[in-house]
Amino acid sequence: PQLHKGLDIGILLFFLSEYLLFHLLFISWRPRFPFYTKLLFEASKHEFFCIFAKESSHHTFPTMQPKRRLPIGIQSFEIIRNDNMVYVDKTDLVYNLVSSYCFVFLSRPRRFGKSLLVSTIKNLFWGNRELFKGLKIDSLEKDWVKHPVLNISFASSDSGSDAASLRQTIDYYLSAWEKDYAIKPSDAPLGLRLANVIRTAHTITGQRVVFLVDEYDHPLLANSADFGNNPYSLNAHSTQTSEQDKVRNILKGFYGALKDCAEHIRFALFTGVTKMTKVSIF
Repeated sequence: PQLHKGLDIGILLFFLSEYLLFHLLFISWRPRFPFYTKLLFEASKHEFFCIFAKESSHHTFPTMQPKRRLPIGIQSFEIIRNDNMVYVDKTDLVYNLVSSYCFVFLSRPRRFGKSLLVSTIKNLFWGNRELFKGLKIDSLEKDWVKHPVLNISFASSDSGSDAASLRQTIDYYLSAWEKDYAIKPSDAPLGLRLANVIRTAHTITGQRVVFLVDEYDHPLLANSADFGNNPYSLNAHSTQTSEQDKVRNILKGFYGALKDCAEHIRFALFTGVTKMTKVSIF
């Protein structure tokens, strides 16, 4: 009982000191905050209440907004938008790009955002307008027509490690596209199969094809004798290998089909780290 009585007195003194402190603050802050007309403090042995009454209903207190995540390592435009991650809006530049050009080669260093650009353009031509709500392109693009999109990536470390794996990778994509458009599989050269897919997709959908290639030069870089010393270098001074020649011939035959069916292509983008003039595949 003695201890309990001491605790009660301590609690009462604590609340009384808090009351006096807030009372002094109220007197000194009242001229600065006229929207508070009443500040009532009730102190008791076990309770302490602060009641604020506002004179103006237009005043609102700021609320803490949850922090938006940074899309570190995320290369999917769809994931960034659906998960409300931080996104720097440059879609007006994307609109100018796809509206002004048909074939685009983008050579930039790694981690520059090329794969995210490819994903953004893919969703744009898929007509996924809901992902672009609130962005600049939402008011620029008027049609939002869905196009057939053929997207291929050589970014994987083993997708072009040698000629056999490169051919297998391209065959994987072609087989999937042929299945999508009910094309009978064949043993025709890769370029002819690609041309057939592009023409068929245009015929079936009534819209020209969008062709997107990410890391188009990776198979050549991976088979360069200088790749270990400088993975960004591929020029006339690079040491050529027989495997690299095989890879170059495969890519030449594959990309060569684009020239024969240009009228069926709405937009084509090739991203990589090497300038197009140094790869000799187009």
